[in-house]
Amino acid sequence: MAITIQNEPMAVQRWESCVYQAQDERDFLKNHLGPVMAQQGLRDVHIMVWDHNRDLIIQRAQAIFDDSAAAQYAWGSDFTGMKTGRADSRCTRTWPS
Repeated sequence: MAITIQNEPMAVQRWESCVYQAQDERDFLKNHLGPVMAQQGLRDVHIMVWDHNRDLIIQRAQAIFDDSAAAQYAWGSDFTGMKTGRADSRCTRTWPS
């Protein structure tokens, strides 16, 4: 089982939504969501970061996976295929599991 922190964190909507910059998502993961899930015994629930288009996945991955305090809680990065590009394979090479 897996969850994402925010669906499409950079999408600006006409309705209520939450925009997370990379640093915001990183800090929320390492200071709030990750520790609480670990404290509650939910380590078997994987936390996926990003969950948006591939075009910004490298920038998001750098902010989260280059921070060891945040990376310990992130199982992987999620993306949609609506944009084209090969950023997904670059992420796998840079931050292998």
